[in-house]
Amino acid sequence: MYTAGWKGWSVLLLAQDAVFILGATTFLLAGEHYGTSQHPQAVSYPGPFVDTDSETRLPAYFLWYVVTAWAPPAVVIPCAGIIWLASKGQAALAAATLIPYLMVLIAQVLTEECFKRRCSPMWPQVPMVYMAYRFWQLLRSCWLSTLLPMPTWLEFLQESLVLVWVFNFGAVMTWAPWLYRWHMQPQSQKLK
Repeated sequence: MYTAGWKGWSVLLLAQDAVFILGATTFLLAGEHYGTSQHPQAVSYPGPFVDTDSETRLPAYFLWYVVTAWAPPAVVIPCAGIIWLASKGQAALAAATLIPYLMVLIAQVLTEECFKRRCSPMWPQVPMVYMAYRFWQLLRSCWLSTLLPMPTWLEFLQESLVLVWVFNFGAVMTWAPWLYRWHMQPQSQKLK
């Protein structure tokens, strides 16, 4: 029932997501190259949450947030959904909805880690770029549910993931001062 309509969509959407990953990585690398080549004497970005003593200090709630509020709804439940769909013979449906979502999420984590290890000034931009696209991905899956048959639980999961990522985007925005090390910037002459 689900297989016929979803097969074509799954290939198209996976290709679209691959193009996004390549494009996003290219532009992030271009931004890094431009920034470092235009300002070669600038101090390199030491990474997120680094304080004046060069120690990394995550916000107190960060680990709790990742383990309880982020990982279960953003990773564990979609993985369980893929397994469930595959066991019911609906792998094409999983390939059009949850697999592209997880593919881009994995690409984001890998990209963040690569940029962080390189002490890239573009590191704080990686989550912003990928989260904007993730909203598109999830809303695209919600839209597909109006065109082709999708189990109600999967529609609910897609809608719930939108809410999870809206919350996550807000959390990342609250971390922006630490990510950009604003507390370590010199006072502006205008403020004195």
